[in-house]
Amino acid sequence: MKGYYRKFVKNYVKIPTPLTKLLKKDAFSWTPEVMCQALVLAMPDFTKIFIVEYDASGNGISVVLIQGGRPIAFESRPIK
Repeated sequence: MKGYYRKFVKNYVKIPTPLTKLLKKDAFSWTPEVMCQALVLAMPDFTKIFIVEYDASGNGISVVLIQGGRPIAFESRPIK
């Protein structure tokens, strides 16, 4: 999953790194580094243009709603 979203979110690998470190045993702590990270998804501004990017394969369809270079929403569904 991480590999898929990295092409849609700028500097994506930096965003989950602090959270991934928390998966190690006895690694959790309430630090500003963990609690004050910028949000991945942006709030929509209906006065600006939206861009829809999609990817379809034999197994599913994924869509990302983007505005100003930041993702607003993700959707992924399997094809039945």
